[in-house]
Amino acid sequence: MPLNATFTDQDVLLANTYSKSMLRTVAGEIYREFPHVDYFSSYESVMLTHTSNVWNKDLIHVSDAFVGKIVDNLLKNYLPDSEPTMRRAWAGGGAA
Repeated sequence: MPLNATFTDQDVLLANTYSKSMLRTVAGEIYREFPHVDYFSSYESVMLTHTSNVWNKDLIHVSDAFVGKIVDNLLKNYLPDSEPTMRRAWAGGGAA
């Protein structure tokens, strides 16, 4: 979600980067402290993938196809015995 303003006097890009970094730091600490907690890197998947199919034409929203890939990856990692058709349905690809 693009930001136009923040509750701080910082530049929007700096404030957004700081908040994402803080959230990631806390998530990492929780992951290290509790053995039953995991971190799934969906944000990083979007932000660090350099292919043209990540974003819609508006360059604001993530494409449905890329969201589907993320969901499929999530299900493969956390529900490895799930049926491929179920994964496609959950990922938005329909039940083919």
